[in-house]
Amino acid sequence: MFAHWWALAGHTNQGWNDTMRWRIAKGTKALLQAMVNEAKPTIKLSSPVASVNDTGSLVYVTTTSGTRYSAKAVVVAMPVNALNTVKFTPSLPAALTTAASQGIAVSNAVKLWIHARKGAGRVYGQGAEGGSPIPMLLPFKETSEGMLYVAFSTDPRFDATNVTQVKKAVQQLGVNLDVIGVKVHDWGRDPYARGGWAFRKPRQLTTLYPDVTFTSGRLSFASGDIANGWSGYIDGAIESGLRAARQAAGEE
Repeated sequence: MFAHWWALAGHTNQGWNDTMRWRIAKGTKALLQAMVNEAKPTIKLSSPVASVNDTGSLVYVTTTSGTRYSAKAVVVAMPVNALNTVKFTPSLPAALTTAASQGIAVSNAVKLWIHARKGAGRVYGQGAEGGSPIPMLLPFKETSEGMLYVAFSTDPRFDATNVTQVKKAVQQLGVNLDVIGVKVHDWGRDPYARGGWAFRKPRQLTTLYPDVTFTSGRLSFASGDIANGWSGYIDGAIESGLRAARQAAGEE
C-alpha cells in the first residue's frame, strides 16, 4: 500500500512530504459546503439504508424506517467495510462481496484530538511498531490555551478516552503534554464506517482491481476505499466519486 502511495508521490521524499503538507483552505467542511452550494442536492440525514433493489428499470432504496426512494441510477458511496450491512438485490458483484468480507479500512482505527496547554509547541511524534499505542501525533492548530493535536491509534487494548492512558502513550513518543482534554472517534465501532482509513491487504490490489470500480446494473460504486489512486485519502474519494458519477450518467 505504501509503495503505491510512494509511487504517486513521485518516488521521492520531497514528493511524499508535500502530500502531507498541504491542507484544504478553511478545512474539509468548507470544501463539502462549496460542493453542496454548487450542486444543490436534496440531502436526507439520519436515514440509514436497509436495502437497495435494482429491478433493471429503476433502483429502489429503502431506509430502516421503511421510506422508499427510486431513481434510474444510484451511486453507492459506502465504506467497503459496511457494505454487508445493506441488503442488495441482485447481490453485489463478486469483487465487492470479497472486499466487504475481507475488509479494506483499518478495523481498529481510532482518531484523537488532544488539547494541551502551551509548552510543547508544534511537536511531531511517530513511534515504532510495538511501542506507543499512539504511533502518530501531529500538531493541528494553536488555540488560546495552547495547541490542538491530532493522533491515531490501532491498538485494541488502548482506551483513547482515558486521559491517563493518553498522556502515557504520548510520553512514550518522547513528548510531554499538559493535556486539557481529549475527543475521540472510534471509526472501528462506528456502525456506518466499521473502520478508519483504507489500507489494502496483500494481493487485494491485484485480485480485486479493476473489478471493484465497475458498474453493476444501474449501480455504480465510489469511496476512498476503492480509489485507483489515493486510496484512503480524500483525493481518492473525489477521484472515485467523479468516476462513479460519470458511470451513473452513462458517460463511461
